Amino acid sequence: MNLTTPSTDLKALQKQNDLFKQLKAEHDKQLKDITKGQDIEQLKARAQKMLLDAKEEAAQIIAKAKRGVEQVEKSKAGYESLKGKLEESSSETQAANEAAKKAKSEAQKAKSEAENLKASLEQSLKDAEKLKADLKGKTKELIDILVQFSGSIN
Repeated sequence: MNLTTPSTDLKALQKQNDLFKQLKAEHDKQLKDITKGQDIEQLKARAQKMLLDAKEEAAQIIAKAKRGVEQVEKSKAGYESLKGKLEESSSETQAANEAAKKAKSEAQKAKSEAENLKASLEQSLKDAEKLKADLKGKTKELIDILVQFSGSIN
């Protein structure tokens, strides 16, 4: 049977208290290290910047697509004009025919580019939405982790 004195009990309690303080300090340091650089406000700011960047990129793609459509319309108008001239003048038929083919080729190329730009824009928008959703999920996870750590500290 172990008999203890109040002074040894007090020393044991003080030792436990010191160990607890040391453990809490280590825990606080680890928590600070874990959350360093990943502050929620920083994550929100990064998410907003990513969204703005995606919107800027989408706006640029839309502008390119509009220019492509305008080029297609101009090329088509040129093609129609050349077609009318072909019907009017048989002596200029050969030269006009070549120009019409070129205009048609350019129109098809511009149309193809516009379609590619449109597809790229749609993909960029999908990617931006996915990034937004991923970031939202990561932010939620981080908040949950912070809440857990906060709860475990208290």
